[in-house]
Amino acid sequence: MTELQSTNRKERLAALAARAGRSNGSSEPESELPTEARDKVVFRNYQPRDISLQETREKKIDDEQPLIKKKRKLEDALEMAQLEVTHHNAASDIANSSQKINWDLKRDIVPQINRLEKRTQQAIVELLKERLAREASEEGLQSNLD
Repeated sequence: MTELQSTNRKERLAALAARAGRSNGSSEPESELPTEARDKVVFRNYQPRDISLQETREKKIDDEQPLIKKKRKLEDALEMAQLEVTHHNAASDIANSSQKINWDLKRDIVPQINRLEKRTQQAIVELLKERLAREASEEGLQSNLD
């Protein structure tokens, strides 16, 4: 940059800063505030223990109070819901524990057992028919021999 461009840029920036209410500090006096106000300590995030310093603490508008209350309400509701769920789970565990340990296994294989029982009954009936037919044929042979 040339010197002319840099001085023009500095002037524009100074004009913008003056419009914004900022001062460069080098060309203007220090501050328009009295020294008492400038040297006064303001505590924003710290609560001093000394009573005389507590007066200088900045008063905060506590916008967080409603949010904290809502958060507490939500946490309380969540705790109550969790208690209800654990109570319900405990009740169901007690109900299930009164049954035998393998009740769920038996429940799952009932259809298979029913099919096997039907097949077993059919096999028994078929064996009995064969036995009766064999006995009948033996009796028929014996009656023919006599």
